[in-house]
Amino acid sequence: MESLHRSTLLHPRAPCKGRSCCQLEKKSTNGELISPVQSRRFSLSQQKQMLSRNKPIQVFLKDANQNCHRRFPKAVSAKINDRFLDLARESQVAETKPQSDQYVKRYTDLESATHADKYPNSAFNDGINGNSHDNGNFSHEHSQSDVLRIEQRSQCNMHRVKNKIIPSAVSTISHSNNDVQHQDMKASVSAKSVHTKGELNETANALLEQLTSYSTVLHPLDLSHEFKLRSAYGQNGLGIVEFLRGKRILITGATGFLAKVLLEKILREQPDVGQLYLLINADSTEKAKERLVTEVQGSQLFQLMKSNWEKAFEEFMGQKVTPIVGDVTREDLGLEESMEKELAEKIDVIVNSAATTKFDERYDVAIDINTKGPIHLLEFGKKCTNLQLFLHISTAFVNGERSGCISEMPFQMNTSIRNEQHKGKSKTELNVKEEIALAEKMQESFNLQSAASQALNMKKLGFQRAKLHGWQDTYIFTKAMGEMLIGHERENIPVVIVRPSVVESTLMQPFSGWMEGIRMIDPIAIAYGKGLASAFLADPKGVLDVIPADMVVNATLAAMAKHARQPGLTVYQIGSSVVNPLIFERLVDLTYEHFRSHPFVDQNGVPIVTPKLRLFKDKISFRVFNYLNCELPGRLGRYLPWSKKNISEKRRSLFDSAAQQITHLIEIYSPYTFYKGRFDISNTKMLHSELSPAEKEAFGFEVSSIDWEHYMKNVHFPGLRKYVLRGRNITTRL
Repeated sequence: MESLHRSTLLHPRAPCKGRSCCQLEKKSTNGELISPVQSRRFSLSQQKQMLSRNKPIQVFLKDANQNCHRRFPKAVSAKINDRFLDLARESQVAETKPQSDQYVKRYTDLESATHADKYPNSAFNDGINGNSHDNGNFSHEHSQSDVLRIEQRSQCNMHRVKNKIIPSAVSTISHSNNDVQHQDMKASVSAKSVHTKGELNETANALLEQLTSYSTVLHPLDLSHEFKLRSAYGQNGLGIVEFLRGKRILITGATGFLAKVLLEKILREQPDVGQLYLLINADSTEKAKERLVTEVQGSQLFQLMKSNWEKAFEEFMGQKVTPIVGDVTREDLGLEESMEKELAEKIDVIVNSAATTKFDERYDVAIDINTKGPIHLLEFGKKCTNLQLFLHISTAFVNGERSGCISEMPFQMNTSIRNEQHKGKSKTELNVKEEIALAEKMQESFNLQSAASQALNMKKLGFQRAKLHGWQDTYIFTKAMGEMLIGHERENIPVVIVRPSVVESTLMQPFSGWMEGIRMIDPIAIAYGKGLASAFLADPKGVLDVIPADMVVNATLAAMAKHARQPGLTVYQIGSSVVNPLIFERLVDLTYEHFRSHPFVDQNGVPIVTPKLRLFKDKISFRVFNYLNCELPGRLGRYLPWSKKNISEKRRSLFDSAAQQITHLIEIYSPYTFYKGRFDISNTKMLHSELSPAEKEAFGFEVSSIDWEHYMKNVHFPGLRKYVLRGRNITTRL
């Protein structure tokens, strides 16, 4: 419904043009929480009337929709689903002017064709008060008798649709469907089939014509909150909001950056989600709840929801979000037996966001979390009787040292990038299970060493194994092996793998610039802004593939709605390097312009003026420049008498630490600052094209639309300083 503006759904406290019925009521009389969306337009008494009248149409549409998806080929099912949305939109006359010609004609014709004495009215008399009122659906000019006639006709028609038309249609479709074979989500008709696909379409169209003839007289209030939301987000889309309704979702890594954005988005867009179970690594349930409150609910990310829900926020979160004590590194996920059984019966979707993202993580730790963790979760998913989808969040850089345009293809078991580069002639063969065994064996052999030596040796081992098989570091190597195990062990479970590139601050939702922790480009930007870095090692013409966090989450939810209950494994790469590349020299210009207009200040409040960051393509030139500008001034200060009065020990220490920091960043990031791969996003673009116009507004992830100048200068850097540095713009001047 185009006239139902999205902002009224997302911002329930907004005034509704003076209607007195828009007073928010957070609880109903029985103590149940009412979402801001539900309480946006109707008072408590009006909501109770709606619920009593909505029950027939809710049951009818729900049953019909389920039967439609089960019994029709996909193309026919889509047509019927579109018609349901048309019916919903048809019923939404609330947003049209009460005295428009269409409105008056519709109800005038209806009144002339309706005789109140033919239909029982007791069910509706209980829900109608004595005076006609304007609740956004009826004109004051309609009398109570007009309302009753309309509602009586609606009741009768819904009774006929539910008890006569639908059972007859289901029987017909069920009979025809026995002769139709489905393979790979495409309907095909066998040679022996009596009923053709065209006949099924004719049956479906006949059914829709019958439904249309009986739906034109539906009372506007009979449209439930469920279908108001669905029609508001448009037809012919993926139905993301509707998909989330009632879903019970298990999320791992929920205290991490990206999972928090996902959690907030689900709760804000669909407060009627069934339940969100968060697997949290903690010693007890009390500790898990504490982490949920402090690390998740206490995050600034939820400030919009807190504003909308006000005092009811904590209670709402308590009802919808359940912390579960668990650990993905354990085969049983560390779940208690009773909790494991409960979750196995309830969970609809599993989202695995747990990972260690340190490039130089210990090999055994990275194997446990990034490689073995997903397979432990998948094995639990096989026990879930109602599981519709297993969604794994990975990274686009699992493609390792591949170059050129890299397609969205899943890994085959034991794929070696090094073997690909040598066209199968490499002597190094990858065996994932042997890598897992190697990590365990080396961990035992290092046990006699000191903790520091053990950690250092395990980190070196991770880099060595990654480089040997064609990956840049331990992080992406262990993530790639995790994907291989998922694809190899998934059996018939529907799987989606989401591969974002470098995830940075939110572009728009819930507000721009939110981020948590230091991401990939941030340490360099901070060091530059503080005057601690004047050069870096990178290809000026190279590409840094960056994607805002909210776009990743939107694409994740779209993929979730599309692939639930659909067999197969689908990969979505979410990146910008192909369709909207951010060139390094352009990034340097934007960084310079931002810190020139909004500089850091020293301890005396004097702005720190920094020259433009210089990029070097070879290490020798960079090291010479870095030595002359960072290391040499600090060393000269110790020996030149005339410089001692200008260079304090504190400043010398800063010179040394800055040089060490930049050297470390170069060691970690140089494989990415010279990265030759470009991530194809054809699947992701196709997914975005399936969104309705309203869904694109609420759940859009069109990467080509990102304005990098606006994003970097007005969104990301201000967000970094506000939410990560928390306004600490003071530093020591060099």
